[in-house]
Amino acid sequence: MGKLSHPALTALTVLVALLLALAGCGGDDDGAEQPTSAKGGGAPDANVAEAQKLVEEAAAVPEFEAPGPAFDATKAKGKLIFSVPLNSSIPTAELKKRTYEKLADQVGFRFVVHPNQGQPSDWVQGMNAAIARKADLIMLDGAPNPELLGPQIKEATDAGIPVLVTHFHDESATKPDDVTAIVPAPFNRAAQLEANWIVADSGGNADVLVVQSAEAPPSAGSVKTIQDEFAALCPDTCKATVIDVPVTEWATKTQGEVQSALVKNPKINYVLPLYDGMVQFAAAGVTAGGAADDVKIVSFNGTPSVLQMIQDGSPVAMDVGENPEWLAYANLDQALRILVGEEPVATENTPARVFTADNVDEAGTPPQLGHGYGDAYVAGYEQLWGLR
Repeated sequence: MGKLSHPALTALTVLVALLLALAGCGGDDDGAEQPTSAKGGGAPDANVAEAQKLVEEAAAVPEFEAPGPAFDATKAKGKLIFSVPLNSSIPTAELKKRTYEKLADQVGFRFVVHPNQGQPSDWVQGMNAAIARKADLIMLDGAPNPELLGPQIKEATDAGIPVLVTHFHDESATKPDDVTAIVPAPFNRAAQLEANWIVADSGGNADVLVVQSAEAPPSAGSVKTIQDEFAALCPDTCKATVIDVPVTEWATKTQGEVQSALVKNPKINYVLPLYDGMVQFAAAGVTAGGAADDVKIVSFNGTPSVLQMIQDGSPVAMDVGENPEWLAYANLDQALRILVGEEPVATENTPARVFTADNVDEAGTPPQLGHGYGDAYVAGYEQLWGLR
C-alpha cells in the first residue's frame, strides 16, 4: 500500500480500524503453556521440508508470467493517465514515476502525476484535478485509500473516467464495485513466505513476536496468514504473539514495545514486523533487550536499508521484497488494457522475492531500489503490448 509496500506503507495515514480476533497460534496469553520448542521436538520433517521448498522457490530470481492476452498498447496513444500516488515524495513513488514517463514515451500515452504529501486531502485534490482535466484514466497508485474517496470516485465514474486502484488490496480480494479495476499486492503471500521461512529456519520450533499496525488495511490478512501457516505446519511447537503499534507511532513506540515483549518472554526467537518501516526500530528493541544473538527479524517490502541490515549481519535475517519498477509495468499493463478496450486482468502476477544472506548481494552492495529481480518483465510486457 506496497506491498504500506509494500514500501509505501511508511507514509500511510488512513484511519481504518480492523480489530483482530487472535486465536489459534496467536494472542498475548500470560500463563499459557510455552510452545514445545523449549522442550525439544518440533514440526514433522515433511512440514519443515514443505516450508523450505516454498522459500527456496521464492528466493530465486522471479520469472515473468503474462497476466493475460497480448494487445496493441499503441491504441492508447494520446490518452491521458492521471496518477494520484500515496505520497509522491517517497523513493518508490519517484522510481515508478520515472518508469511511467519512460513508458509514456515508448507507447505514446500522456502521463501526469499529482504531487502530494500523503494526506487524504491531497488525494481528494488530485482526484478533483484529474476530473477537471477530463483524464482518460485515474490511477490511485500505491495505496491511497479508495474508501476515503468515495464521492470523488463516483464523480469520476459518472463522468466516464475509469478508476484503477493499485497496491491497496491483497491478491485474495475481489474488486470493489465502485472502481473499474485493481492491481492487487502480495501481502498475504509475503506473510506466508515469512511464516514458512521461520518454520524452515527453526525446524518448526518458533516463538514469534508479530508487530502489526491494525489500522493498516493489509495487517489483518497478514496476521491471519501467519497464524494459519503455523497452525498447519507446527501447531504444537510454533506460537505467534501479536502486538500493535500504530503507523504514526512506529518511530516512538516500536523499540520499547519489542524490548518489553522480549523481557516478558525470553523464549521469543523471532520478531516479525509486518512492514520494513518498523524494522530499524524493532532491531533497536532487540539489541536493547540483549537478544541480538538469539532473535532473528523478518519483514516485508525489500527496502534497500533493510536489505543492507541483512548484509551487515544485524538481527535482520530475511526480507520479502517487491520491485517498484516491475509494479509500475504491472500497473500500466492494467491501465492500458482499460484504455484500449480490453478486459482488465484478475491479477498482474507481481513477484515477492525472499532475500537472505545467501542472495541479498544480488540486490547490490549496497542494495539499490529495484535491483535483484532480474529484468525479464521488461521484455515480457513490451512483447505483450506489441512493442517488440
